[in-house]
Amino acid sequence: MRASLNPLRVDGTALPPQVLLMAKLVALSLVVTGVWGLLAALAFVSLFFNVLVRLGCLLWSAELFESYLLPAVVLLAAAIYRPPIYAGFRMEHPSLRRAYPWVVWAAGVAMTAMAWSEGRVVNVVECLLLSCFLPLADWPRGRPLAIYDGACGFCIWVRKWLERLDWGRAWEWLPLQAPRAQALGIPLEALEARLHLVADDRVWTGFAAFRAMALFQPAAYFAAVLAVLAAVRVGLSNWVMAMLLLLFAPFLTPLGEAVYDWVARNRHRIPPRTCQV
Repeated sequence: MRASLNPLRVDGTALPPQVLLMAKLVALSLVVTGVWGLLAALAFVSLFFNVLVRLGCLLWSAELFESYLLPAVVLLAAAIYRPPIYAGFRMEHPSLRRAYPWVVWAAGVAMTAMAWSEGRVVNVVECLLLSCFLPLADWPRGRPLAIYDGACGFCIWVRKWLERLDWGRAWEWLPLQAPRAQALGIPLEALEARLHLVADDRVWTGFAAFRAMALFQPAAYFAAVLAVLAAVRVGLSNWVMAMLLLLFAPFLTPLGEAVYDWVARNRHRIPPRTCQV
């Protein structure tokens, strides 16, 4: 797969998508907070347009080493990344996959709670610390496949709405009526009942599929970082962090599933009413 000049794409380069995404988030945070220079400018162009990304990480690391040690080390680690080393830390085991969201969420809760207890706001360095979890994420090796009901007007409306937000082309959409979808071996009744997201050897359904689509969407991370950084300037970063943590709280999954199942059961009553169910 060839690299794209689209800044919201993170695939097709010499780095794994999640490692490049981490480097981009670090770079974006530094630029927004005014950390800038000749090497940083070259590195920013390199990283965000997916050209010589290892060199971009190395250049920015050199620019930062004297004043910002943590992001400098993070970018240096991305620049010298090697697959055999990284492969030993991927969250591929089922138990690790289940634990990973809880670990990241707990780290965010602890960071926000500490800032609140000390009477201050979450700062930029703490935001960068959270992005350091990204290289451990079990990111899909290709574009996830979202399978939806192509005979449902409401489902088509949701797909079109999400496609408008998918500036980085993170997902591929496929109606369940297509032969390719039915060849995946998923029972037709299950496909008709819920949205399915298929990536590598994993399948998410319903609410979990929507959440996974957000977690594998680079634009969502950029939006979250920009929201937190903007809130830091006005002293509201704790509240923004709290809202993000609540939105992705693992213990709220049953509630999300219940809401999704209710909408799915009644989707033929929701305009536009063209469902064949």
